[in-house]
Amino acid sequence: MDYENSRNPNPFRRDSIADFFANAVQHIGVEKNDEIQKLAEVIHSTGVKAADSCHIACAEYAKCDYFLTTDNRILKYKSNKTIILNPVQFIQILSEEKTKWMM
Repeated sequence: MDYENSRNPNPFRRDSIADFFANAVQHIGVEKNDEIQKLAEVIHSTGVKAADSCHIACAEYAKCDYFLTTDNRILKYKSNKTIILNPVQFIQILSEEKTKWMM
């Protein structure tokens, strides 16, 4: 993700994302690389691009409940471990959960 972010042409976005990675993201150590790579290869075999497969594999490995994206190709992938949504869908889920808590 650091490599992908380094290619971002917008310096404000690049710096903001780098700051987010440094302060708010759980990093998976390189010792888990083989396990994640195997999972990414399975995901990639379904037609997901290689880099996107790695992102999804990391989310699944980290047991993330949700993976947010605006990429329609990624949204077509169905994971058994992580719910893949666009940000609007995610906000709708949060709103529904908040409504349940208020009842």
